[in-house]
Formats: sequence, C-alpha cells, structure tokens
Amino acid sequence: MKFINIFCILLVLSSCGKTQPIDSPKHILPLETATLAAAMKDQVNDNAHIPSLPTKYSAERYYNINSNEILPQIKGKVVLIDLWDYSCINCIHTLPHVKSWAEKYKEKGLVVIGVHTPEFDSEKQPQKLKSAIQKFGLTYPIIADNEYEIWNSLSNQYWPAYYLYDKNGILRTTHFGEGSYQEFEAFIQKILLERDSTIILPTISDK
Repeated sequence: MKFINIFCILLVLSSCGKTQPIDSPKHILPLETATLAAAMKDQVNDNAHIPSLPTKYSAERYYNINSNEILPQIKGKVVLIDLWDYSCINCIHTLPHVKSWAEKYKEKGLVVIGVHTPEFDSEKQPQKLKSAIQKFGLTYPIIADNEYEIWNSLSNQYWPAYYLYDKNGILRTTHFGEGSYQEFEAFIQKILLERDSTIILPTISDK
C-alpha cells in the first residue's frame, strides 16, 4: 500500500508544470451557407491583387480614418472595397448591407473601405461628402476618390461595385449593382474562415 501511495505522489509530481496544448475548435461553413457562397464566382485564379490605396491626399479626403492608419488596418485582413457615389440611388440602396457587414464582421477580420468616386464635380466638395456620410450613418473608413485613381486601377465601370480581397490581398469575388446580398455575405464568411477557422460566424441576414 505504501509503495502504491509513493508511486502516485511521484506520478503527480512528475506531471506538475506540464500542460498539454489544446487546439482551438475549427469551424466549417454550414451547407446552406456554402451553397450561397458557391453562387459567387471565386476569382482566386485570376491572381489580381488589391490596388494601392492612396495615403498622400489632403486630410479632408479621408473619413473615419487617418491616412497613416489605412495600410496597417488592412494588413492580413479580408478587405471589401465598395465603390459608391452618394447621389446614386442604387448605391444608396446597398449602403445598409455594407454597413451591416462592416459592423457584423469587424471583429472577425473584415475591413470595409468605402471609395467615394463622384459622378459630378460638385460631389467632390468635402463638406457635401461629409454630410452624406453622416446622413447615411457610415462609420467605416472612406476615401474620396475624386480623380478616379482607385476606380481606374480596378478598371471599374459601375456604381456600386464590390471588390472582395482575402487575407493575402488576392481578389476573390466581385459584384456590381444591387442584389445578391445573401450570396455575397456567404462568400465573406467563406474567406473569413479561410483566414481564421476558429471564429464563430453570425447568421446571414435574411435579405
């Protein structure tokens, strides 16, 4: 009996200070979400990279962010670039969805960058854009693309336009105009899980 007790004590002492690593649980897309995501074309094989986001404009060209914060914020993150114009009715219809994604997935690894590319010269006025941003309640970073620098780097032709990049800065999917909100959100979830398979994702919005 004494031998057994001593053996047990030695066993306990020998294990002190040692911890076994515990893997974080890995999650996968539910089948329904994966089916929605599959409706979006995955453009990973195009090997198109995220465009350079200007950081040298005057201060009034940046909203909800300082220019020196842009590159650190997007590094290693999933990035959604939303090209819009505050007088475009189709853009206005999409803004609630973009706002929702920015809020729901900010802590999951998504950064939304709004790129305001004005259709009319009067929309380049900083105070008018600032008023529109406040009116629509946009809190994510926005860059005033007054010379169409970002627009042209993407060879874009439409308002609104979504460009979604993975953690490596590779273009994964695009969408132009209104609609396909559930499918696009499902694709966001897909590449967020690629970035970090341990995150718990919220329910996709109904519409």
